[in-house]
Amino acid sequence: MGERDSSLGRAVWGAAVAIALGGCAASGPDERLIADVSAGQYGFARTHLLESEPRGEFTDLMHLGMVNLADGLAPESEVVFNRLYELLRMRGVNKDTRLAATVTHEGVKVFRGEPFEQAMAYHYVAVQKAIVGDWGNVRAAAIGGLELLDEFDDLRYSRGGGSGGHEYAVQDADFALGYLMAGLGSVGLGRIEEAADYFSRANELSPGLEQTTEPVLDGSANAVMIVDYGLGPIKLGEGASGSAEVFRPRFSSDSRPLVVFQEGLRVAFAPVQDLNRMAWDYAWDDLRDVRAAKAVLGDGLLVGGAVVAASSENTEGALVGLGLIGLGLIAKATSHADTRQIDTLSQRTYFVPVRLPERAGPLSIAVEGDSGSRLTLPWVRPAREGERLRVMYVRLDSGSQRRGWAAAGPPKYFSDANPPAIPMLPYILGGRDVRTPSADVVRDYHAAGLPASMTSEDVRELYRMEGIRIGTDASRGLVGRHVLEGGSWLFTPTPESTGFARLFASEHPAYRARTERVGELAREIGERRTALLGQPEP
Repeated sequence: MGERDSSLGRAVWGAAVAIALGGCAASGPDERLIADVSAGQYGFARTHLLESEPRGEFTDLMHLGMVNLADGLAPESEVVFNRLYELLRMRGVNKDTRLAATVTHEGVKVFRGEPFEQAMAYHYVAVQKAIVGDWGNVRAAAIGGLELLDEFDDLRYSRGGGSGGHEYAVQDADFALGYLMAGLGSVGLGRIEEAADYFSRANELSPGLEQTTEPVLDGSANAVMIVDYGLGPIKLGEGASGSAEVFRPRFSSDSRPLVVFQEGLRVAFAPVQDLNRMAWDYAWDDLRDVRAAKAVLGDGLLVGGAVVAASSENTEGALVGLGLIGLGLIAKATSHADTRQIDTLSQRTYFVPVRLPERAGPLSIAVEGDSGSRLTLPWVRPAREGERLRVMYVRLDSGSQRRGWAAAGPPKYFSDANPPAIPMLPYILGGRDVRTPSADVVRDYHAAGLPASMTSEDVRELYRMEGIRIGTDASRGLVGRHVLEGGSWLFTPTPESTGFARLFASEHPAYRARTERVGELAREIGERRTALLGQPEP
């Protein structure tokens, strides 16, 4: 070939390689996110998410929403879950992608996950709405997940729907957690008969749930904990060409109960949903043949193109061979399984009725047989006036629960939810108080040694100087790390959450001032307290 032809051939080859590499772009798990979630470090997980390249709107919303729920930021995440719900209601299970997969890499322009991931997304929307008491949307989101799985089954098995003998629960999906959440929404709306029907359907799918549902129906329980445990299955591409999507468990499935320890009582509850099994039952499997065919086609084109290019005695034939090789690379690249997935899903979920204490205090839970899973929620609040039902979300992972805070005693730091019994200084001035600096709070600071001339606005100015944002208003769920963990945000998460336990039940390093003004003031107050009392603030 001449120089011009040689350059053209290299260009064709380079383009083919670029396309192939693009098609093989990594879409596997986000290991750093998984490590942070497993360690209960939700603030660091959220920071990582906010600083990472987008992985797809559905994926990003699910990751951020789930991390926020675990960290006690359900009210702040309204925008996140509303957008997730809108995305889900665009409809369905990506059922148009089967034909498109023959043309592009799965043809999914808007990735919305496997059917089971979408159903769980509806579930977490329902959880967020339940925590904030939006009962109508709890019910709507839960029913959305049930309808989606029904639609998937209809598409997969070409069967008609049916009521199953239930007046309200008209879906047939094998999704006990969805029925429980639909029933919970009905209880919140005061539709007890309807709730009983949803709960009855859940019991058919997961026998023995009467212990779980009856206290919610009869009012003997005034709160429900939704407890996630372990890491969900990982999606892999297996087979000779990596074309077969399979889900492999990271945590084994079993029937170990969740044990609740409260006020001297010990009660156990069986798991409701197993995501290892759900991933097996509700995942797309009809793209495997398409990918396998593309892999075989790609192999044939690569071999044929190489033969044509090597045996050709003219430029035109060589270019044809290179073109065939390029097409083969494209076919091979798009034959790989799409291993995008939701990395934050748990292995199982428990639905646990509890009676709120008469006074704020601790409640401990653990998965039987896993001592590392024990978690103490140090500040479960009593029922508020007029509160019929409270929903709490708790995340358990063995990696996090082995840390000291997981089974600690009373809170070591004080927030808007758990004010101190005696006046203390703010954390940024050497104390343990991280309340919002209102006029009343600053009066406590005066009693603890803050100069009497300083007002609440003066204290707020100290926070501004340090670059610390007070509160989460208008954050849209995009909340950074708390000041207690080295971040620049001051807020109080929901007390009945894993995030609250992590922040307030563990010891943190003393605050290191970022400005000379705050550093000098902290030293002056410390020296004055030592001179008066013989010791600094505890």
